[in-house]
Amino acid sequence: MNTNYKSEIPLKIQIEFEFVSKRIRILAIAIIAGIVIIFAAGLFTAKMSIYPIKEIYNIFAVIISLGLCILSYPVKRIMLKRRIDEKKFMPFYFNALIIPLALCDVGGLFGIVTNFFISVNIIYAIVCFVISVFCIYLVFPRMKDLDLINFEKDKVKVV
Repeated sequence: MNTNYKSEIPLKIQIEFEFVSKRIRILAIAIIAGIVIIFAAGLFTAKMSIYPIKEIYNIFAVIISLGLCILSYPVKRIMLKRRIDEKKFMPFYFNALIIPLALCDVGGLFGIVTNFFISVNIIYAIVCFVISVFCIYLVFPRMKDLDLINFEKDKVKVV
């Protein structure tokens, strides 16, 4: 458990953050493992070039992969800047990180699969792999994410 608690953020939120962060990290590691498995499968089949090498498809795949992966970080920040009730923190934070992780996963897998299985280009596939893993690392849960969230204070109803 992280002992670097911030006094301005309620302890309940910090404990929930630790709990949901572990789940998100496990999911992110599973996504990275899936990307590694697809990459390894591509390395084994890279010698079987069914289609002629088409450089333009490889470049488009890298650009799309790069775009999706880079887009994940601003999406995370935008989703965290919403106003949230403290009671709904866990599902809010989980959803705010799942969508960026999915963007990294789709971007990485698209680039790897396109570069290995459509027209074999190992260099571009490695670039897509590195970009994807790096962007997943950037999206990992961090304690400074709590600074971006606008928590609603308890509302007093006036009758």
